[in-house]
Amino acid sequence: MRLSRFALALTLSLLFTAPLHGAKACAAFGCRAQPNAPLLEVISASPTASLAQTLGDELDRAHKLSDRVIELYEAGRYGEAVVAAEAVVTLFRQHLDETHPDVIASLNNLAVLYQTLGRYGEAEPLLLDVLTLHQRLDSDDAELATSLNNLATLYQFQGRQTEALPLFQRAIAMLRQQPEVDPRNLAVTLNNLATVYEALGRYGEALPLYQDTLETLEQNLGPDHPDVATALFNLASFERLQGRYGNAEAQLHRVLEIRQEQQGRAHPDFATALNELALIYRHQGRYGEAEPLLTEALATWRQQLGDDHPYIATGLNNLARLYRAQGRVGEAETLYQEALARWRQQLGHDHPSVATALNNLATLYSLQPQRQDEAEDLLTEALAIRRANWDLPILTWPIASATWPPSLPIRGGRRRRQGAMARC
Repeated sequence: MRLSRFALALTLSLLFTAPLHGAKACAAFGCRAQPNAPLLEVISASPTASLAQTLGDELDRAHKLSDRVIELYEAGRYGEAVVAAEAVVTLFRQHLDETHPDVIASLNNLAVLYQTLGRYGEAEPLLLDVLTLHQRLDSDDAELATSLNNLATLYQFQGRQTEALPLFQRAIAMLRQQPEVDPRNLAVTLNNLATVYEALGRYGEALPLYQDTLETLEQNLGPDHPDVATALFNLASFERLQGRYGNAEAQLHRVLEIRQEQQGRAHPDFATALNELALIYRHQGRYGEAEPLLTEALATWRQQLGDDHPYIATGLNNLARLYRAQGRVGEAETLYQEALARWRQQLGHDHPSVATALNNLATLYSLQPQRQDEAEDLLTEALAIRRANWDLPILTWPIASATWPPSLPIRGGRRRRQGAMARC
């Protein structure tokens, strides 16, 4: 699956402004501070003070656990983060109304973590619930734009580009209507729109958006901010797909410098940049340099994301393509078959990434005279999937790269690996 900004994303959708817990969480991006629910005050004034104290302790524990979720998310420890996020949702739902900002923020955070772990079926209903709650509460445009952005990002990961496109466009229109436009939030959403244009083959519309995103983030955040690294990554991936390997390589070396300094070499984002650099080396015939990068990226994804994450299939596919280029046909076939089986199981038999895997395996078989019939059958199946997804260009997607990773509500700091979950 080519998350190369198209699907897996370790993706640019920051969650910019979501309703947070009071003014403490809103300093960074000027989000609307929400007063805490009056429930504690009412109970405290009642004779059952011990009950109020217990409730206060439970909510305090939920807020501390929510902070821990953000820390784990930013560290790339998603498996641990999702367990904690599920507990946060349970605690807030036990003690607060479903429309309370803390409940909404916790649902969003859990959905983003599900998406990050490739659990798309669990993420979508939560994101739809969050969007519905914002619409029902008549939330301001910035909050609604954030919700639209997050749902659109999920659709990108699933290959549902034509559904993502109008959501991003609507989010951008809402952000531009704000009395004071937050340049960072707008840049991030424009980047996400660029990833859709690229996935749809509308390259002339994508490039200026990538360039504007990078320029805006550098001006507002500084050259070494993790968001700038993500913008550079997306531009580098675009340059690679256009065959401008020199530009892409220089940009990726800068991405790796920033990510190693800010996140560490064991972070999944660092692995994604290694993978992208390896693809450039493969295109240039620098196979000896590409292989260790691909194997390191795959090992990091396995360790940090788990063996069932869709990125694992992406890594296997990319390594298989390298082996094929080196003439290591047997090793390539094994990895192609595993990638195909994983994508079918995780994404469904009609997902565009399945067509990519079928095409890659067919190409390998076509090099062997005795397997021409097998190759033809696989190509026929791939073409049928493509015809059902005509809104997507017929490409061999090499990897799921990054539209900013899914968004979590912002806290008074930066967004997950680029700044982001919401402090509840």
